[in-house]
Amino acid sequence: MRNTLYLYGRMLVTMLLNLLTTRLVLQNLGVRDMGTYAVVGSVISSVTFLGGSIGEAVQRFITYELGKKDGNVNTVFNSCLNVIFLIIFLFVILLETVGIWLLDTKLNIPADSISTAYWAFHFCVITFIVDTFCIPYDSIIVAHEKMNVFAGVTILKVVLTCIVAFSILYFDNRLLAYSLGLMAISIFIRVLYQIYCRTKFPSEIKYQLSIDKDIIKEIARYFGVTSFGSVLYVSSHQGIVWVINILVGVSLNTVFNIANQLKNAMLSFSMNINRAISPQITKTYANGMMHEHKNLVNVGMRLNAFMMLLILFPFIFYADTFMQLWLKDVPEYTVFFVQLIAFSAFFDCLMQSIGSAVFATGRIKAFLLVTRSFYLLVLPLMYFTYKYTLSPKSLICSVVLMDLLAMFIQMIIVVKQKIVDLRDGIVIPMMRIGCVSILSAIICASLRAFLPHDVIGLILLCLHHTITILPFMVIIGATSGEKAKIKQKMKSFHWIAQSNENPFHNK
Repeated sequence: MRNTLYLYGRMLVTMLLNLLTTRLVLQNLGVRDMGTYAVVGSVISSVTFLGGSIGEAVQRFITYELGKKDGNVNTVFNSCLNVIFLIIFLFVILLETVGIWLLDTKLNIPADSISTAYWAFHFCVITFIVDTFCIPYDSIIVAHEKMNVFAGVTILKVVLTCIVAFSILYFDNRLLAYSLGLMAISIFIRVLYQIYCRTKFPSEIKYQLSIDKDIIKEIARYFGVTSFGSVLYVSSHQGIVWVINILVGVSLNTVFNIANQLKNAMLSFSMNINRAISPQITKTYANGMMHEHKNLVNVGMRLNAFMMLLILFPFIFYADTFMQLWLKDVPEYTVFFVQLIAFSAFFDCLMQSIGSAVFATGRIKAFLLVTRSFYLLVLPLMYFTYKYTLSPKSLICSVVLMDLLAMFIQMIIVVKQKIVDLRDGIVIPMMRIGCVSILSAIICASLRAFLPHDVIGLILLCLHHTITILPFMVIIGATSGEKAKIKQKMKSFHWIAQSNENPFHNK
């Protein structure tokens, strides 16, 4: 519970600051330079996709080792860190060859921004190197469930990013100053993580120039699947950026980038529960506590969805008001893009705890490769729907449709592999979530008809919706056992309140 509160405090601060940062970046960089930076960042992501796979593999094995009774975390840490040194060296070579070639020949970057784009690219490469070195240290902190530290450092990073977004106003070359500032922040955060881990977990991160071959072989099998899955993921998601760039241009890249930032902010509202539960999902599986393991997955799925529903439909019905308040000067198509991508965020949050269960078991091949291979179809779907309709709106419609289909494919896979029960793990939770979702949409639609279409209306809608939907989340969304525990907690709180009112109660 404490970890969840830390993460929600982090979420509230980071979400507000991220929204402010995006507005500052859009105002101070402008649509063209912001779109250029998004395209440069997509090049980095397209050739450093293995960084995410490294993080998933290291996090899983360190947490799994910590959950074992006779685990040796230091051996896993050193093996991972030494392999990361080698991988980063290979990445840098790949980036400075393939990445530069992409910038030179394939992407649509304004001619007067190309020199700055090269410098921004090199700064992004350094940022990636530093962030990759942070992976084992970050994994140690999360595995120990030190979410207060994780939350504090994340808030600090967002605050510094906001400061950079404001400060670039005073520079002539703002795109260059922005990319340089982000690089400096990554280096600073890297130093903080290392200092904390050396202070709190010295025995677990004691460096040795050694690699345990058995551990590396096991990690390599896991990493091989996740890395190929990352190839497919990047091919589709960065391909989306490039298709938008080729068909429309950097102006729509800016819109899509804003929509994705908002999607990540919305996901953070629900994913904090999963971040707190995920280490326990892995540890209970490592210890063979299967009943507790499946219960955590089930609870996590419903809680993630319900937290997202608190903001999903209020945002969708007041997206135009929110975007005007947030960005002031709203680029064309932005409202439509963010309304649809909000549903994509909801689909993602439904699979978070199930994904943690899949990674805990290690049976990730079908879950990653089949789904992400299928998702590649989004690229021709975007191209042909745009050519047929000539409407930029068709591009985001194609993306959200593929997100929905991919979610159903993942559910089919986990049921067939018996990672999750069909009835108790999918059907019943989805029925509960579906009923609450319908009620949430009806409440928001009804309130929207009577409330003013301005900031006051948005605030009133959020308050009324939250007060109204929370009881339904308990009545419909909770199991009988969970309702009994909630009643017991409420009785204990009531007893404590009475005791505080009457100081002679216990005498």
